[in-house]
Amino acid sequence: MIINQEEIKQSQVVLKIELEEEDLGQYVKLGYKKMVGRLSIPGFRKGKAPMHVVENLVTREGLIREVIDYLVQDVITKAIDKQSLDAIGLPDVAVNKLDPITIEATVPLKPNVDLGDYKSIRVEKKEVDVNQDDIDARLLDLSKGMGVWEPVDRPIEMGDTVTADIKGVYKEKVIIDQKGVAFALDEKITFPSEDFLENIIGTEKNQQKEFSVKIAENFPDKEIVGKKSKFNINVLEIKQMVLPEINDEFAKSYGEGFENLEILSDKIKSDIIKEKESQYDQEYTEEILTKLMDQATIELSPVLLENEINHMVSEQDRMLSQMGIKTEDYLQSIGKTQEEVRTESAKGAELRLKRSFSMNKLAELENVEASKEEIEEKSKLYNSTNNSKKQKKLPQNQIDEIERMILSEKSLDILKNISEGNYK
Repeated sequence: MIINQEEIKQSQVVLKIELEEEDLGQYVKLGYKKMVGRLSIPGFRKGKAPMHVVENLVTREGLIREVIDYLVQDVITKAIDKQSLDAIGLPDVAVNKLDPITIEATVPLKPNVDLGDYKSIRVEKKEVDVNQDDIDARLLDLSKGMGVWEPVDRPIEMGDTVTADIKGVYKEKVIIDQKGVAFALDEKITFPSEDFLENIIGTEKNQQKEFSVKIAENFPDKEIVGKKSKFNINVLEIKQMVLPEINDEFAKSYGEGFENLEILSDKIKSDIIKEKESQYDQEYTEEILTKLMDQATIELSPVLLENEINHMVSEQDRMLSQMGIKTEDYLQSIGKTQEEVRTESAKGAELRLKRSFSMNKLAELENVEASKEEIEEKSKLYNSTNNSKKQKKLPQNQIDEIERMILSEKSLDILKNISEGNYK
């Protein structure tokens, strides 16, 4: 095996590999073993034809093509080991020739990471404060869940639910034609226009109203987005929500243990405190990591970054598939191309990689380790969350991932202590 290594640039290196004659025998033999069982050759039982006969029939190149994926992976692995490269992730590979076999591999390397003066990082954490207004707002939300929609004899107001016939026309083209459709008047609603609800407010039951509005960007027919269209609405019914009185009886409706409003309010206060603590901790963590990233120096391999983008896009496609949504339908709904999504993913991919390498570096500098017991405990938790009936040995890649998770958690704890001035 002849290996030519180019100069390391951008945390990656190009290997140009040429296989010599003595390197090929094992792969030719593997190709023969994989192919011979599928061939019917006169004079030989299926699967029993000698290798030279098969080679003459399909050519040596044909046998090599049969195992080319394995060959490439095996050769690159050996070349990386021979060159003593600190590789990470999948290389970008091109097979230039088969006779002789020449392979060009761009190998991503672990980047050099400089965290700067990370021990100087300081971030002030918000104190949790819950007042009566917070509790009252939550009680109001709860009461809305028990509210009843009742017809009213007055003009439409924001917050009402309206039943109406709606017809929308752009030039001569009917874009909406719905009979007896019910919809809520919520300030967040911008369909079919940001000004649609504004034109409806004040309309009375059995009243018809005509108006023109500019079509919103979320309208399915993209050809008329931003175009003024005429609408005719005939109001059939107006309903408002009638809320229950917030008192002891209201509290009792939430079940055993809530004998009065004070007990329910105390529970709500406790829930809000937990929620705010979680929110503030997330914000605190994010600010600390942002400060770390601002002063860290990390040069990522373009190949590694591209791999991470591919991974993120694949994750999104998998999640959409699980929800029964086709990727092309999703892209159409958000008005973006696959390339635009990849471009947007690039920033997130870069941040994810840089944070991961930074936390690994911090663990190295602070001599953070994951004990065998900690890994075993996390492994048990992994098994339980995956509904395993019995404990099973996890594959090595998952064990490695669990170890990295533990190191990252410990490193983050150190970073928080540094930020609070409690770490030496």
